Amino acid sequence: VVTIHPYDHEQPIPEKAPFFCDGFKSLRERMKANGGAARIAITEVGWTTYDASAGAEHAYVGNYPAVTFAEQAQYLVRMYLLARQGGIEYTCQYDFRDDGPNPRNAEQNFGLVYHDCTPKPSFAAVAFLTRLLGPAEFGRDCSPEPKKYRVASFRRGGVPIYALWAVEGERDIEIPSDVRGGFLFDLMGNRSDLGSRTKLTLTETPVYVVGNR
Repeated sequence: VVTIHPYDHEQPIPEKAPFFCDGFKSLRERMKANGGAARIAITEVGWTTYDASAGAEHAYVGNYPAVTFAEQAQYLVRMYLLARQGGIEYTCQYDFRDDGPNPRNAEQNFGLVYHDCTPKPSFAAVAFLTRLLGPAEFGRDCSPEPKKYRVASFRRGGVPIYALWAVEGERDIEIPSDVRGGFLFDLMGNRSDLGSRTKLTLTETPVYVVGNR
């Protein structure tokens, strides 16, 4: 198995980061051409919520782009979904708990919870992702324009589920026919009825559409 740490020190958007940008295709081709392993695991990747203003203490390797709490939550969920689409064996984010209490230290602020274990928004986002899709079977990547927006299909107990988001900005799409009349869940798991809606405006924050059968 090949283990990787697919950080990007230049920009935070996961779909534009090395390995993620082509769904791990280049890595798999190189592994195959050189008689390497067929399995891939992400054993560390994350986004730091440190205060990057003047006087910030940067990480050991490079200057990670600081993200907001909302961005950390959406990027982690997008990363997990991209890894699932890319056939990654398992994925571990860095890290669960902030390594220290200093908000201006990049290395100390990668956690899902603060150093005192108070949850950040990313904790709730990853928790709901786990509850909803942990036992689900991945179907396929349904993204006709993957550089603009993403649609991933899953099935849980026979019920269709889609995870959807725009890579940047907003995007209007047709709701997949097999989940129309179902339910819409936001990133944190808040539910609303789709009713008779046939279209959805995607933003950079992932949402889930679940069938009612």
